[in-house]
Formats: sequence, structure tokens, C-alpha cells
Amino acid sequence: MARENTISVSGASQGDLDGVDIDIPLNKMVCFSGRPGSGSRTMAIDVLYAESRRRYMLALAPWEREYLGGMGSVDVENITGLPPVIYIRRQAIPRGETISSYLQLDDLLGQLFLQFGQVHCLKCGSKCAGYKPDEAVEVAIERFAGERILILAPLDVTEAMGFNAIAKELKRAGFTRVRVRGEVEQIDKIEENISGRLEIVIDRVVTEPKAKTRMVEAVRTARSIAGGESIFIGVESGCAEYLNSQLTCAECGTKYEDLCSDDLTNAENCDLADGVTLVGKRISELTSMPLVSFMGFIEGLDIAADLCESILEKMAEIRCLGLGYLELHRQLSAVSSGELQRVKLAHCLANGLVGILYIFDAPLADMGFSERQLYLEGLKRLVGKENTVLILDHHKMLGNFAESLCNFTDEHIQRVDELKTRTNVQPSELKDSGGTLRVEIGADVFFTAAEFEFPLRQIISIKGPSGAGKSRLLDGLAGALNKSTKYGALNIKAKVRGGREISRVIVGDVVVKGKALIDELGITRHMAQIYAETPAAQKRGYNTDIFSLDKPGGRCPTCEGRGFLQYDMQFLEDISVNCPSCEGRRFRSEILEITLRGMNIDDVLDMTCVNARYFFSRDEGVVKRLDAALLCGLGRHCLGEDCRALEPIERLYLQLAKEITMVRNRDILLLDHPTAGAHPDEIDRLIGILRELVGKGASVLVADHHEQMLKAADWVVELGPGAGPEGGQIISSKKQDGERNSGRGKSA
Repeated sequence: MARENTISVSGASQGDLDGVDIDIPLNKMVCFSGRPGSGSRTMAIDVLYAESRRRYMLALAPWEREYLGGMGSVDVENITGLPPVIYIRRQAIPRGETISSYLQLDDLLGQLFLQFGQVHCLKCGSKCAGYKPDEAVEVAIERFAGERILILAPLDVTEAMGFNAIAKELKRAGFTRVRVRGEVEQIDKIEENISGRLEIVIDRVVTEPKAKTRMVEAVRTARSIAGGESIFIGVESGCAEYLNSQLTCAECGTKYEDLCSDDLTNAENCDLADGVTLVGKRISELTSMPLVSFMGFIEGLDIAADLCESILEKMAEIRCLGLGYLELHRQLSAVSSGELQRVKLAHCLANGLVGILYIFDAPLADMGFSERQLYLEGLKRLVGKENTVLILDHHKMLGNFAESLCNFTDEHIQRVDELKTRTNVQPSELKDSGGTLRVEIGADVFFTAAEFEFPLRQIISIKGPSGAGKSRLLDGLAGALNKSTKYGALNIKAKVRGGREISRVIVGDVVVKGKALIDELGITRHMAQIYAETPAAQKRGYNTDIFSLDKPGGRCPTCEGRGFLQYDMQFLEDISVNCPSCEGRRFRSEILEITLRGMNIDDVLDMTCVNARYFFSRDEGVVKRLDAALLCGLGRHCLGEDCRALEPIERLYLQLAKEITMVRNRDILLLDHPTAGAHPDEIDRLIGILRELVGKGASVLVADHHEQMLKAADWVVELGPGAGPEGGQIISSKKQDGERNSGRGKSA
């Protein structure tokens, strides 16, 4: 029987799970740990998150469900107590989002500036405004102060309209004077056929409070004729005030489209937006400030108390998470991964939702000790708001914060008091590196000018606080070594000394496309060639392309060899269904009639890497790549498996398995936080793979400060001393054993 205040899962057999039961406490912080294939991620994402999405779909009207294309199913007997689930992906970066837009501050800022900001004319810089009739009169009484004025309605006359016809209508309405070329004339005395701009005299009045009602009526009449425009002219001074219902410059009369809050927060779609100020500050100036300075500005305002309070509430958490040095206009794609995790948490804390199950995917890997402490305290505050937090991670600090630690193994789920760690990792024996890479950094908005060097053909680790510049340094090196960059062209130069130049730059990435494992391992053409050489295939004239998933011909034309059809659900997760044409077998039926030792090509795609290694033991090209896959821990996966189904560390393994078969001397591999969320045993495996690559002549440069990776590194480059404006400096470049190199980091 399900207990109260728990999520109870019974008989979960999804993916790696086999009839698993588990109770998860609500309104607590819970941690799932386990090696790939143990079921920890499957339980969190493919069971809890997927079931929450399915129930959301059930809540829709039938016609809405039909429009969305149906619902995916979850292989589970029963789930009770499940709240709505929000999955905070580690790698997902909202496209085009700034910190301001992601925290939903843009609309609030836009409203603040729209209601209380001052608009300035783009031509003359004077103040612009739109006025209601009574507001316009109040301004006129103040500015003209007892002077006689003319209240005018501007009108553009074309030759086609004809002045005589217009004059006739004006006289019929009781208007007898117009202002033409700066002079007031009687309509009856104008003989020429005037075209162009003229101004109808609506009234002549002395500006004093007792004439206010009369002036208001005159303004309304003027605007009804002139489409919202009304002009006030001083008879003695000749000064003009353009007080229209539209946004208008009071000095030069230039009219502008009315602004909305979206215009003000998009400084690209509206030229006038940057001419709006609040207490002398433009929005672009405010969003360029560090967050702490911006908050100080908002706190100092004595207007719009509710709006200011809402803005400060949304920003309070981001400051508590140690990100007060960031700017609101900063693109999320330009913050470090550790900063991104904290921005996402700040959004969760500020959105005000309660009764939610939040799933966080490996959030701690990119942070130093102080940042992790702040982050975990933030998660506790999220739990304090009546939410449940589930973390997929293995960091030992979770033992001090999580109320429940669940370690998944192949056999069962074990409740533990602390998470497994490694303390006995040792650096490899240093070998002749064949040269050093000397790096020169030019001063820019982030980095301090410096130079340092490190040996090649070793594992080099870059450490430092989140936001200190580790990822930027990697990206700058990639750019200096002729690779595309994420942060733009950084002023970094890199040159090999005492050895040959770098031949190839490999940038590690855990993001994979929807390809099969066999494609990513580079085995597809080998396998297709083997089947094309069978007697039955040659008799039918089948060539290599017929047996390839990446070529049309033999593959199923409906699913293009994937075995499933995928539907874009827009705001929901995509849905995959078995291909109705090939029933998931990827190839046309006549192609599947060709067999090799009793197995057709689809049977091979359903083989695990271990079984395929045995089946193709005679083919050196296939064996070489499968051996690399087994070394990288991919033996349990099928050759035809969609790579997106791999766990994050396994996606990296897949790339490294391919590189093991291709790596050459003088290659350099750049990895950004490869240990994120990985089980300690998997980090051991990763270190072994990296040493295998180093043994083949490659150099490995890792931005990571996991203690296992740091202990395994041969050389350590330290950035800091802090984050953001306090980062961007080379603190040291030294051997792992503590002996400082003569080429240690130097600030220029």
C-alpha cells in the first residue's frame, strides 16, 4: 500500500529496470546515483518525468490530444503521489535567451520604463510624450502662463483634394481662420489654391485656469479633425508646443509610434527604445550593470513600489547564488556551465511554483566548493517552498544535504548514507612529451594578459572556480589552433616548442544527433560491404549502398532506416512510434532475406557490441572499432540503438571510442567538464581511456576540477582567483606532484 507523502512506483520495467519498486519522499531532497545501465536515470526521466507528461496529456481535451498525436506509454504497473515534474536538463541552453529574459524580467522592466520613463526625440533630443486632452491643457497653462495662444489642428492638403472644397467645409463648421506659412489668415481672403500643410485655428484663448474647460474642448475638436494632433502657439512669443495624443516631440513635433514594453526590452526592433530614460538611465545601461549594481538602482527608486518589489524578488535568488557579478543582458550561451546551472536554479526559485517535482541532471560538476555550497543551499530553499528535488549526481557533498540517497545497481536499489568516492587515483608516469605548448593570452574584457606552457602527450587539467574562464580558455585554444569558437575570437596564441605542430584538434562533445551507434562508430560501410559480398546479394545485384542506413535504396523509405517515426510535440517532449511500414526492422523486406551465418542485417543491428564482436571476429575493420567500443564501456548497447538514448558519459565514450581508432601523434583533445554527473567507477574508466589516447601520442586538455580527474592529471593549470571580474588570470601552471615548472603562468 502506498504511503502518504511519497511517490510510490510499483513494477517499473522501463528500459534498464526490471519490475522495480521504490518509494520517494515528497518535499525532500533526494539523490539517485548509479552507473550507466543501473536504471537511475531511467527511473527519473523515462518513468517519473515521462509519466508526468503522459498525465498532462490526459488532462487535455480529446481533440487536443488528437491534434498532438497521441501519448507515449510508460512500462510501469502503478505510480501514486506523483506531482507535476519539471526536468532541468544539464546541457540545454535556451536559444537566444539572456539572463533578463530567462528570469522573466524583461516584461517587468519594460512596464517600469513605459510607465515612468521619459522618452527623448531621436532628432533633437527633447522630451516626447503623448497627452490626454486635460493633460495637454495643464501643460499649456504651465508653459504659456497667461499668454494668449492659438489652439490649432494641422491638416495636410493635396492638390487632388482642392483647397476650395476644404475651405467650404471649414466655414460650414464655423472655422474662419487658418495658419499658412506661419501667418494667420481669413479663409475668405485666401485666393490661391493652397496645397501642403495648413493649420486650422480652433480657438484663441488666454492660458489661465478659468479657461481650462474651454481649452479642453478646443483640444478635443482639434484632435477630431487632425487625427489626434493638437498644436499650441504663443501669440506674443511665437513658441510652439506639439501636445498630441500620439507620442510626439514637444519641440520639433516629430511623431512616433506608441511604445509597448516589448519595444523597450528589444534595443534591435525599435530605434526609439534607447531614447527612453528612467532617472537618467537607459535600459541598455541598466542591463549592462553587474546585477548587484542594478539591484541597488532599483532599491533607490521611490516609484512603482509593486513593480520594483517584483523585480527585486526575481533577482534576490541569483544574488544569493553568488552571481551578482553577471549582467542582465548576458546571453546564456556566453556564461560558464556552472553559472548556467545556478541561473536555472534561480529561475526555479523565483517562479513561485509549489508542489513540483524538480529533476536536476548533474548540476554540481562545474562548480568549486563555495559554488556547490551555495547551490545546495538553494536547492534546500526550493524544497522549503513545498517542492521535491531529485538530483542525478554522485558528488559526495550531496550526502550532507539530501535526505535520501538511493544507489541503483544491476540487482537492486540500496539506501545509503554517503556516496561512493575515489581517493587512490594516481598520476601516470610522465613520459617524454615531445614538446610543450606555449600559450600567450592577450588582455581583453575577460582575460588578463599572461603566458604559460604545458607539456604535450600528457593529461593536463584546468581548474578554478565556476566563471573563472576554464571553458573560455579551452575555446580560445581551439580557435588559436584553427577550430571554431563558442565565445568568439579571443586574443590567444598557441605555439608548440621543441616538437612538431599540432596536427588535429578534437573537441569533446556529449551532444549527439539521432544516429545509430553503428553510424557513430564508423562501422556502417564495413558491415554493408560484408553483406554485399554474400553470394545471395551478388546474385540479386545488391551493392553496398543497399545495406547502408545512411543511403536510400535498401532502407525503409518511410522511417529512413531509423525503425521509428518521431513527432515534434513543440512544447512537449518529442514522441517516437514504431514505423508501421517496416515494423521497426529498418530495411525493406526483400533486403532482410539476405543473411550471413543465419543473421540478416537487422538481426545484426539488434546485437550488442559484445555479441557483434564475436560474430564479426574475422573482419579486422569491424573488430578494431568494436574493441574500442568495448574498452569504452559500450558493450551492453546494440549497434542499431539511437545514440540519444545513451547516458551523457556514454555519449562521450562513443566519441572517444571513435578517436581511439583514429588518433595520431600530435593530436590534441579538448574536453569541457567530462566528469559531469559520472559515477566514480565511470570516471576511473574515463581516465583509463584518456591515458590510452595519450599512449597513442595525443595530448588531452581537460577543464574539470573533479578530485579524481585532478589526481589523475599529469599537469595542472589553475585559473582564478575568483569568478567573473575576479577571474581570467593564470594563477599557476605546474606538475601534478607540486613541482613548479620554469614556464609557470605569468601575468603580463
